[in-house]
Amino acid sequence: KKDAKDLEMKVKSLCKIEDFETTLAAADKDLKDLRLTFSGMENNEPFIRAQIHSIDCTDSCPVCEHDLNADWKTKSGTKLNKNELIEKLETLVKQTPHSVEEIKNKIKSKEKEVNELIGLRSAVDSIKALNVEIPKIETELNSMNEKKDSQKQFIQKEKMIINKQKSELNSLRDVLQDANEYDKSWADIQELNKKINSIDLSQDFESESIDDLAKDLQQKKANYDELEAKINDTQKTIAEHSENYNKKQTLLQSCERKKLEIEKSEHEMTNHKKKLEELKTEIAALDKSIMDSQLKSMETNPKITEIESQIKDKNIEFKELEKQIQQKIGLIKDKQKEIERINKEIDNPPDPWNQISPDSVDLISNLLQVKIRKRYTVEKSLFHAWLQDYEVWCDLRELEANAGVRWVTHESDDERWKQYRIAHNLPPPKVESFALNDVNMDENNENNSNSKIDNNSGYQNHNHHHNGSSPTTGSTSPTKNIRL
Repeated sequence: KKDAKDLEMKVKSLCKIEDFETTLAAADKDLKDLRLTFSGMENNEPFIRAQIHSIDCTDSCPVCEHDLNADWKTKSGTKLNKNELIEKLETLVKQTPHSVEEIKNKIKSKEKEVNELIGLRSAVDSIKALNVEIPKIETELNSMNEKKDSQKQFIQKEKMIINKQKSELNSLRDVLQDANEYDKSWADIQELNKKINSIDLSQDFESESIDDLAKDLQQKKANYDELEAKINDTQKTIAEHSENYNKKQTLLQSCERKKLEIEKSEHEMTNHKKKLEELKTEIAALDKSIMDSQLKSMETNPKITEIESQIKDKNIEFKELEKQIQQKIGLIKDKQKEIERINKEIDNPPDPWNQISPDSVDLISNLLQVKIRKRYTVEKSLFHAWLQDYEVWCDLRELEANAGVRWVTHESDDERWKQYRIAHNLPPPKVESFALNDVNMDENNENNSNSKIDNNSGYQNHNHHHNGSSPTTGSTSPTKNIRL
């Protein structure tokens, strides 16, 4: 409450709490107007001097271009000539620094007022919050105090009842003592009866002693009856008091429980008060820190803007560097892939067949188609088939030279075709050396004929037009199926 009142007094020194927002808005507007007038007055002096120079040179008003040498009046109706106008403008120029200083002082005072109002915003918010919370807390405290008082009264009443019960119990204890005495006298009577029964009737007693004993016995029996009646009455009262005692005991236990609850609620109330005090201290510290931070922020705002602009420039440079790094990383990855590919080629050399150009592959496929077509004519002409096989073999040799690939057929095939060429006077191949790379061919030889070739046949004068040969002899065709 005290903190709320202090804050309220602090705010009321400047404005009312209800009019805080309007006061702040009005002060902010006044500050903006003063800054606008100040910015206009800073450029006022050179402008007026330029107007004076223009009037002095042209003898006319620079605004309405009226001739100042002629008689003319201002809007207010006063006559004005050139010299008077220049004097007024010069006095205005002289007064400009003083008015600028006044505006500066007004701006400073208004800025101070606005800053104070901004600093008090948190105080106003906390005052509003405290004004809402304090009545709630006060009502809670009052209700808890009322409960506490009612519980105290109830406990006092219960204590009085318990004291009354204790006094009744003490009286019952006295009755129990009387009962014990009765039991003792009853035991004496029983003992006397035993003695009387044990007396031998044959003995000669005096009649007086027997009468005395009888009288004593009757007296004791009367006392016994009286004590028995008292005992019955006391037992009834004991039963009633015990029942009341049990009821009061339960009430006492409930009172003890309520007492514990009240103590617990009192403990919670003390904790609540402590928390409230802590909250008040925290609010005060926060208000102070907010004011300090606002003052610091006003000092550091230009530095922050400068730093932010520098950060933006650095971010742009960083993004450019990041792009360059990504490009270099991409180049490095491409180089790594190329190195991996080269290593794989070194570890596992590629199939030479894959090194052949597409044109060479097309040529081979065409040659194979030609060969297949030609081999269907073997049955018509055995010699023609052998000749076609030789042509295919020559074509393959020519392809070997052009493509840089060596087809491996069989180790004796070249020698056979060589002898076949010599025997039939066929032109030798024009290839000087065969390629070094070998390409395996299928091992399934397809024999066109099992007949032997007559070395004296009439093919000696046959001129072959194909280039390339590999000498072979023998009765079987060395042509193989190329594995594509």
